Amino acid sequence: MRIKKTAILVAFKYKPGLSNADRIKVQRKLHSYKNKSNRGQYEYVNVGYMSKINHIMLQRGVYIVRAEDYREMRLILRGKAEVFAREIILIEKDKSILWP
Repeated sequence: MRIKKTAILVAFKYKPGLSNADRIKVQRKLHSYKNKSNRGQYEYVNVGYMSKINHIMLQRGVYIVRAEDYREMRLILRGKAEVFAREIILIEKDKSILWP
């Protein structure tokens, strides 16, 4: 059975009036970050969603993701950002990045 390799171009911008705390929450859900405790004695890496999936980051807020990964990304951004998404046709180089 052949898997259809569909990719989505996702661009988002935060909604006007969104607080910095909410922006940081969204960024932390999307990207990995280091968390320190006990005055920096211990350091933990919290893994974000984008670290778990294969993706191509074109610039800040613009990504190419597999269609099956887009759903979770949309849930993270729901209510916090305006999301613009389109199905795109990939070149072979990009296919090898998303489907290694």
